[in-house]
Amino acid sequence: MNVDVKAHVEKLLKTYADRECEIRVLRYELEHPASSSEDAQIYAMALSRNDGLGRSGSHISNKTMYIALNYQEKTEKMNFATTDEIAVQLLKLEEEQNRLNYYISLLYPKQAEVLHLLYVKRMKQKDVEKVLCRSAKTIRNLKREALDALVKETLI
Repeated sequence: MNVDVKAHVEKLLKTYADRECEIRVLRYELEHPASSSEDAQIYAMALSRNDGLGRSGSHISNKTMYIALNYQEKTEKMNFATTDEIAVQLLKLEEEQNRLNYYISLLYPKQAEVLHLLYVKRMKQKDVEKVLCRSAKTIRNLKREALDALVKETLI
């Protein structure tokens, strides 16, 4: 059995819950992209000078419109690039998670349940023993058999 593959499978299992959380965050970011309103753009440009006393001047350059349009175009490009990066990262994580879920679903039900409780629910082995009414040795064996099956059959 390839030790590197087994270590990779164990890493995927150990990071399962963290990946689920990251997927939820990325989905939210993709559905609710950060954007800048026109008022926020104008405010951010700091069009007026400040004399340091809390008062600002009233002069606005005649180049303001061109600066604002350029700023808006740059912001749209950055928002699009960020959204694209989020989508790529989300797709990668979802594919990894779906693949892992698929191969776990091919295991014997008790093996899959042990992995689910240990890695998805992040339960301690003693708690898994109580939930499944099994001995520590049985839980260890089910876990080992499940990992071996994932490594041997799936080559994730």
